[in-house]
This record gives sequence, C-alpha cells and structure tokens, in this order.
Amino acid sequence: MHEVLRATGRLRDELIGAFMFDAFPDDPADATATGVRNLTASLERVLRLGAPDDMGIQRYDIPEPGAFGAFRRKAWNPVDSPWPPTAASWAPCTTSRT
Repeated sequence: MHEVLRATGRLRDELIGAFMFDAFPDDPADATATGVRNLTASLERVLRLGAPDDMGIQRYDIPEPGAFGAFRRKAWNPVDSPWPPTAASWAPCTTSRT
C-alpha cells in the first residue's frame, strides 16, 4: 500500500473503500485515454484464466492531488495476479511498477 501512496501522491484514507476507477478514473479531457479499459480487460482475464496477466508498459494518467480536474501523466508496468494465488476462491490483485 505504501508504494501505491507514494506513486500516486494519495492518502490512505482517500483510497480505502473507494472503487478503483472512481479513485483513478481516465482523464476526461483525454479522448484517447485507455487506462480504465485496458486494466478492466486485464482483471477480467485474471478472473477468467486464474493466471497472472502482464500488461506491459501502460500509460494511465492519474488525478493530481490537490489540483481539481488536473491529471499527471504516468506510465506503469502492471502485472495483475489472482490473490491469494493458491486459494480455491480468489480475487484479482494489481501490482505495478512505475
């Protein structure tokens, strides 16, 4: 969690309990933004296949903390994986390297 907070400049209380795509929406000013669509597709593959999905380098701009409506350009290298990896039932988990 600390790595996410550091990479995004967000506070823990802002993210706990928040829907991921409410906390990190696509930039509405960028008609070419694909972050939400690409991440959704990756998480769906993890759920369907039960295996990690390496998305490669992805541009996914994030809201700039304290600057309403502003977005910061970011590139991520996410690997989405089932968690826990050996349980009979699991949920996808996103790990990213910035």
